[in-house]
Order: sequence, then C-alpha cells, then structure tokens
Amino acid sequence: MVRTRFAAWGAAISLLPVVALAQNQGTLEERLRTQLRTLNAQNQQLQAEKASVQSALRTAESERDAARKELAATQGELDTSRQRSQGLAARQRKVEEAAAAQARQADEKREASQQLARTLEQQLATTTQERAKLADGLRERDAHLQSCSAMNARLLATGREILDVYEHFDVADALGYHQPFAGGMRVRLENEAQAFGDKLYENKFDPRAATGAPKLSQ
Repeated sequence: MVRTRFAAWGAAISLLPVVALAQNQGTLEERLRTQLRTLNAQNQQLQAEKASVQSALRTAESERDAARKELAATQGELDTSRQRSQGLAARQRKVEEAAAAQARQADEKREASQQLARTLEQQLATTTQERAKLADGLRERDAHLQSCSAMNARLLATGREILDVYEHFDVADALGYHQPFAGGMRVRLENEAQAFGDKLYENKFDPRAATGAPKLSQ
C-alpha cells in the first residue's frame, strides 16, 4: 500500500516541469521522507494494534469456550440437582404417605382398644352384679340350710322326747289311764301330747318364711 502511494506520487512528480522539479527537489524529497516515516510508524502501530486485537480475540475466544464449558457443567449440575430434588420430593411424599398410613392404623388400633376396654368394663360390671346376686343366693341358701338344720335338730329332739315318754309308758300307766279316778294321769298325758304337737307345728318348714329366721321353741 505504501509502495503504491509512492509510485503515484512519483508519477505526479515526473509530470512537473523540469525547472520546478529542480528548484523544489530538496524540499519534496524531504517531505516524502517525512511522510514515509509517518506511514511506517502508522503501519507499525496498526500491526501492533492488529496483534493486540488478535491476542484479545484469542483470549476472548478462550474465555468464551471456558464459559461454555462452565455453563455446560453448571447446567449438568443443575439437572442433577433438579433430579435429586425431584427424587427427594418423591421420597418425602412416600415417607409422608407411610407416616399418614401408620397414624391411621394407630388411630384405628387405639379406637379398637378403647372399644374393647369399654366392652370389658361392661362385662366386668355385669359379672360383678351376677357375682353379687350369686353371693346373695348363696347366703340365702346357707341361711335356709341353717334354718332347716336347726328345725331338723329340734324335730329330732322332739321325736326323742316322744320316744322317751313311750319307752317309760308301762302297763300300769295304760291301766291307770282308763280308770275313772285317774284324771290326773290323763291330764298329764294330754298336756304332754299338746306340748309335743306344738313343738312339731312350730318347727314345721315353711318355704314362704324361708328368708326369715324360724321361731325357736322355748
């Protein structure tokens, strides 16, 4: 480019009149040399700027490639993190569902246990009432048994008294009983018979009066 300009200027100079060229030869040559030095300096500066721009471009491209790689790595990490987050969310849902199911089962078991406890309490109350009734029946039966035993004992004593009287009732007593003047003997025997009859009547078992204590003979 510099050579082309120099050639053009040379052609222009050749067209000038010879006299003018001779007169201005020193000045023009000096100007051309100055311009040439300026152009060389500008060319060197442009070359340096071009090298700097190319170096900056290579640096920018390297930084761009590194940024792309970093972006790709970050995107991969983001995808991995998203997948992990989704997996953790799914696992958390499963854990929450399992916990809810266990809580429902625990509530059902607690309700069943409470219902069973109420049923057992009712059965216990019923059993206690039945046991109390049975105990009352047993006491009543024991009282009946004691009453019967006492009456049997009194009847046995009365029977023994009767047997004792008849064992000691001899022929003379029988003959005296039929004598017209044996009124005293007759009265005594009639009184004893009446007393035995009263004792038997008093010790007679009465089911309607089973709850009360029998009346003892004096």
